[in-house]
Amino acid sequence: MSGHILVLDFKIGGNGMQVGIRAIWNGFKILIIFAGCTAMFYYGILFVIDEYQGDERFEEPEGNAIKVFDQDSGDDFSFRERLLHLWLHGE
Repeated sequence: MSGHILVLDFKIGGNGMQVGIRAIWNGFKILIIFAGCTAMFYYGILFVIDEYQGDERFEEPEGNAIKVFDQDSGDDFSFRERLLHLWLHGE
C-alpha cells in the first residue's frame, strides 16, 4: 500500500507563524503580478485604440480613386444581368 498523507501541523508561534506569513507574502506577490499584468493589458488596449482612431476606412475616395459602386450611372441592370456579369467576368 503506497499512499501519501499530508499532515499540516500549525502551532501558535514558532514555525507555524512563519508558514502563515510566507503564505500571505506569496499571495501578495501573486496579487501584485496579476495587477501589473492587468494594467499592462488595459493600457496596451488603450494604445491600440488610439493608434487606429484616425483610420477612416469608410470615407468617400478623393482624387483619382474610382468608386466601386456608382448608383447614379444611368445603366440600369437587373439582378439577373448583374449575376450573369459576375459569373462571366468575375467582377
